[in-house]
Amino acid sequence: RGLTALARFGERLRSFHPDQVRAVATNTLRVAKNAPAFLRQAEEVLGFPLEVIAGREEARLVYLGVAHALPMPAQDDGREGNRLVVDIGGGSTEFIIGRAFRALRLDSTYMGCVSYSRKYFEDGKISKGGMKRAELAARNEMQTLVSRFCKGNWREAYGSSGTARALAELIELNGFNDKSDKGSAHGITREGLERLKRAVIKSENTNRLKLSGLKSDRIPVLPGGLSIMLGVFAELDIDRMDVTDGALRLGAVPKKLALIGSGVIGLEMGSVWRRLGADVTILEGLPTFLGAVDEQIAKEAKKAFDKQGLKIELGVKVGDITNGKKGVSVAYTNAKGEAQTLDVDKLIISIGRVPNTNGLNVEA
Repeated sequence: RGLTALARFGERLRSFHPDQVRAVATNTLRVAKNAPAFLRQAEEVLGFPLEVIAGREEARLVYLGVAHALPMPAQDDGREGNRLVVDIGGGSTEFIIGRAFRALRLDSTYMGCVSYSRKYFEDGKISKGGMKRAELAARNEMQTLVSRFCKGNWREAYGSSGTARALAELIELNGFNDKSDKGSAHGITREGLERLKRAVIKSENTNRLKLSGLKSDRIPVLPGGLSIMLGVFAELDIDRMDVTDGALRLGAVPKKLALIGSGVIGLEMGSVWRRLGADVTILEGLPTFLGAVDEQIAKEAKKAFDKQGLKIELGVKVGDITNGKKGVSVAYTNAKGEAQTLDVDKLIISIGRVPNTNGLNVEA
């Protein structure tokens, strides 16, 4: 299955120069006994070198993905702008504290939803004792990092990747969060985790789990991921955690993608995603294409992007943007003054620039 998936990626990446592609492997190939043999086959079908990265490098890349999916924090002093990111994978869990796009502290542990589910919930059997042993094992695994990652070192906590998203969805859809506390009905809370734990233990086996929003591919690894998250909340003194889609990877290539802004950066991003297979629409407020560029050059560039398959609308006025569970809805008025709505899986806003003057003492 792994080689088949890599072969499909290789087909989509075939037109890219090797300098434009970085393929990395994480914990599975860090610990696999047959890693060297698999890597040789993987690089052959992918068509690019495959780098097995260390846990701390994985953590750094995870944070970069998350940071680009979150709004920039307001400028502040001390630790008020710090974010904690926890990424529970199949065989490892990464911990990062960062600010804006800079990772300040990194760590990686050998605990994951797959490995813990196999070790403590064999054949899908779930018991109160098994859950307790798994949670205590997770807490013990974290002892060397607690002082550097506990509350007081960060202001906001975020979970990334599949485990955190699955737990958040289960807690929200089954009403396990305490709705009496303002803002706690969403994301992951302590009370939500405890209620989910009781429901999971009550089922006694993963094949008897009856929870709204539970996807079939998450059932075998749910107990392990839950026990790790319980340990994380206890050891790092987390009350509430938000969930983000950003991580080591953006995820599957979106079927439909919209970009607001057709400057050089926006066009470059749109071109990349189009070549990866996304249906890309670019909304530009100006009535002309690449207005700052020579008219003839802009005309030829427009032909090239049209040929590539990018849909470019000029002279639009963007209105409300609504973010829902199934994607993003963009309301806008086209150049003819007609009201339009564009529904996409992902939206990238590529307009405006904010000066980065930190440390330059320009205010003096």
